[in-house]
Amino acid sequence: MMRHLAMSEGYLTFLTPFDIAFESRMGRLVYVLVREFQSDTQQLMLIGGRRNISDFASVFVENTRAVMRDMTD
Repeated sequence: MMRHLAMSEGYLTFLTPFDIAFESRMGRLVYVLVREFQSDTQQLMLIGGRRNISDFASVFVENTRAVMRDMTD
């Protein structure tokens, strides 16, 4: 279900490269790595149905990064 949402217009989800391996090979989904700020934190990846990140996804990533920075300060 999460993969189908990611392939729909206007939806984002967090999945692993393994979760989207087939869709990735078919060019239906790509993932964008959200870099860790510390080595002991877990990686997050932004999954989307396009090769280029949308404006909404870009704002979402920046807001998420800001919240994560605030939580670690």
